Amino acid sequence: MGLRPSPAHSIERKNNALGYSPENCMWATIWHQARNRRSNINVTLNGRTMCLKDWCVELRRPYKRTLQRITILGWTPESAITDAVKHKNQYH
Repeated sequence: MGLRPSPAHSIERKNNALGYSPENCMWATIWHQARNRRSNINVTLNGRTMCLKDWCVELRRPYKRTLQRITILGWTPESAITDAVKHKNQYH
């Protein structure tokens, strides 16, 4: 693995289904490790795949509402992200 790049780095598995081996490991920060969890919802839009949280940040969508659309309302992740958020004043 070589030397740790900085104190902020720790060993991360590239594929969580595989074990720890030099071929499957890399140095990563906590931020990168959080994006490689099984519990993340990965979404592909226009050929780019990112976790739901990152899409919400990039597209300025409320993460909690988007997550509820998927987990509670049964929307597809793509619809939950791309459909406009309606505010209370839009219904009047």
